[in-house]
Amino acid sequence: MAHWFRSRQWRWGRRLLLALMALLLLVQPGMATAPVTPVEPALVQGTSPTTLEQQARDLYDSGQFLAAAAHFQQAATAYEARGDILGAATLFTNAALAAQQGGDWSLAQRTSTQALVLVESVAAEGRTAADWLALGSALDVRSRLWFTQGEGEQAALGWADAARAYQQAGAVKKAHTSRLSQGQALQAAGFYRRSLEVLSRLRDELASQPDSLTAVITRRTLGDALRVTGDLTQAEQQLQASLAMAQRLQLPDAVSLAQRGLGDIAKLRDGRSRPEAALAAYEQAFATAQSPLPQLQARLQQLDLLITSGQWLEAHRLGAPLWDLIEALPPGRSSLYARIDFGRHLVALRQATTQALTQQQTPAPFWYVLNKKLPPTTEIATLLLTTRQQAQTLGHAQAEAYALGELAALYEQTQQWDIAADLAQAALVLAQSHNAAAVVYRLQSQLGRIQLAQGDRRAAIKAYSASVDTLQAVRQDVVAVSSEAQYSFQQSVEPIYRELVTLLLDSEEPSQAELKQAREVIESLQLAELDNFFREACLSAETVEIDQLDTQAAVLYPIILPNRLDVVISLPDRQFTHFPVSIDPQAFQQTLEQLQQAVSDSRSDTRSVEVRPDPGAVPPLLPPAQQLYDWLIRPAEAALEAANTETLVFVLDGRLRDVPMAVLHDGEQYLLENYAIALTPGLQLLDPRPLPHGDLSVIAAGLSQVGEASARENLGGLPFVEQEVETIQQYLPSNVLLNQDFNVNNFETQVGTLPAPIVHLATHGKFSSSLQDTYVLTWDDKLTADEFSNLLLASELSRQRPVELLVLSACETAAGDDRAVLGLAGIAIRSGARSTLATLWQVSDPATAQLMGQFYQTLSQTQTTKAEAIRQAQLSLLHSGDYSHPYYWAAFVLVGNWL
Repeated sequence: MAHWFRSRQWRWGRRLLLALMALLLLVQPGMATAPVTPVEPALVQGTSPTTLEQQARDLYDSGQFLAAAAHFQQAATAYEARGDILGAATLFTNAALAAQQGGDWSLAQRTSTQALVLVESVAAEGRTAADWLALGSALDVRSRLWFTQGEGEQAALGWADAARAYQQAGAVKKAHTSRLSQGQALQAAGFYRRSLEVLSRLRDELASQPDSLTAVITRRTLGDALRVTGDLTQAEQQLQASLAMAQRLQLPDAVSLAQRGLGDIAKLRDGRSRPEAALAAYEQAFATAQSPLPQLQARLQQLDLLITSGQWLEAHRLGAPLWDLIEALPPGRSSLYARIDFGRHLVALRQATTQALTQQQTPAPFWYVLNKKLPPTTEIATLLLTTRQQAQTLGHAQAEAYALGELAALYEQTQQWDIAADLAQAALVLAQSHNAAAVVYRLQSQLGRIQLAQGDRRAAIKAYSASVDTLQAVRQDVVAVSSEAQYSFQQSVEPIYRELVTLLLDSEEPSQAELKQAREVIESLQLAELDNFFREACLSAETVEIDQLDTQAAVLYPIILPNRLDVVISLPDRQFTHFPVSIDPQAFQQTLEQLQQAVSDSRSDTRSVEVRPDPGAVPPLLPPAQQLYDWLIRPAEAALEAANTETLVFVLDGRLRDVPMAVLHDGEQYLLENYAIALTPGLQLLDPRPLPHGDLSVIAAGLSQVGEASARENLGGLPFVEQEVETIQQYLPSNVLLNQDFNVNNFETQVGTLPAPIVHLATHGKFSSSLQDTYVLTWDDKLTADEFSNLLLASELSRQRPVELLVLSACETAAGDDRAVLGLAGIAIRSGARSTLATLWQVSDPATAQLMGQFYQTLSQTQTTKAEAIRQAQLSLLHSGDYSHPYYWAAFVLVGNWL
């Protein structure tokens, strides 16, 4: 058999390797699949197959990919006829590669299958290194084909097998690139956690190797996964490392992609309010890139941010020249999503200008001129139709469904509802047939929106319900299918829940079934928000009927809808009631802000300095407190009284979470004076068991002095903490960790070994809508929400008993963060604690000490519920002379199981 690693073939192989490495940079998301160089087979002497193979290589060199594929295929058939299995398999693999390059996906699939059948016919125990290498190459090419056709999970499995085959062949570098491709395919399928595991291990292995393109892409792809899963700090570190390595290797496109990734992080941090940093990063990425695709991707990210931040004219100016870049793209997965993205942005621009003109927004001439400058709908439709055809050619059903969905959105704009419905339905059938759940839920809601416009409310409810069911089924796997179509909870997911609730409650008298479904949808939205907060579906949920929890508790679900507030109430007798309240959104917002300001007007900067409000500060509180009572409670007064309600449990929505419900005022009394009050993210997350009063003990920890972590955060000591802890010890057996003793190791040991059902922390902490900015301080460390929750969960496993009540008596919510209470709910639920008592703002030390003393006294001496115990403690301050202002007692909220 002739030796075929001659100089000419070797040079050809190097050129193909370089071409594939260039493609490696440009595949999305994570931008890579492993480069596959055609394996040089050892051939049996024979003029015809040798000539065919050489002709195939020459044709490939000249860019005639389909002709090359045909010659490779003929040569492979000849080798197979001569019994040279290895030679035939490698040439079929080369034929598949060339067919992919030429866009003949059917031929690529046939020849890659032929290659796999041949190489797998050799028993594993009898395979040589060359056999394993041929198997790895065949699996590599087949996985690339799956990936291009949108079968990310299947591609990931194939690349994992390819990596193992390469490892058996001793081809370590090829194994590395296959594992990189595996991680990227997992991202494409939405499995970011699994992708992180694969890529983290690969990064660690490559750390001891010289700089390489594989290492550059691994770090960048890892950074992308960390960004999507919410760890922006680590994501930035990986992207900076990728950028530095790409600069050392002088890889301009790789540099551009890392810069774009850093722009994505800047956009997530404060892109809406301050988009300048992200826009500058995208501009830098565009200027650095040398290839059309990374140039276009940088521009598309810029365009998206300009549209999101309402910079319409700048968006038009940026978007106009992109047509040429779009037309220059070769067929492929990345170019499909780039075309879809561009079409989506054009649809959004047309929608914004059309709405502005319809609503007569000023300045009218600006909108009129901008509308005229945008491409006509026929051009946008042509772009999307062409994209759909390319997706069909590639066999990429998911991209085809996306293109059809955007085309349906375009027809929605022109109010051609029947055509829009047909397109959306066709896209939905296509997506469902390929189990593309992340596309399915969007198309289901889009179809519902169109059906509602057609006047078919029943069909719209069915479509929206199906969309919510799909979201519930896939939960965190829906975070993203590609980085081109970024998952945004508030923009893409939350509106679907709200639109369904609106439809269910829109009739004059919703049925009990509709009210029950509306409640379930609201609960599902709360669960989805917590999933989004933690960036993973980490919370188990079970349906719990209210009468199983408390026969004297009513659950209120106020939900904020466009131009109205809708309140669904689940009464103790298992009946539902509902009332809508028409509100002006601006007036509603002002009322909430006025109430927050009035309640917290006399906040002290530290708990050690007593600042007592003037009694005159109370009257400004009453108007907004009474207005909110009129909206939320007054219409239900009779129903609540008839059901003998003693406890009100609120499942709050949006900005209502920032307001302590205890201060609502009926004109004579605060709501607290008539009801015990609790908050919960939803009954699905509750364990209905009451507190075991006969076996109560406490792990009490706190910082009265400035600890190491407090000093790093520029926070002072909390002098009255010692008094607070001493008060707890008067009423319940307590294990105390104070100041230096309250370090992470000691705390972990105590909660892991002592079966105390109550954990009380008198220390600084903050709740935020950001997972990384929600924390609790010990003496020596700052525990993030994840770290703190994991510590408590781990302790539960070792001591075989959950934390019944977690008390955080010195924490506060982040100022100006309208989703900060998510941090409180997140810690409460994720930690495994059945209930959490916390403060929305820092209250003065002596008031907190007095309230906590009363709370623990009530718990220790009576069989009362936790909600009633905190109510009695708050009333003791309300009726005192010194601390009667709501500032002192309203900050304390009970989250979770109130029994």
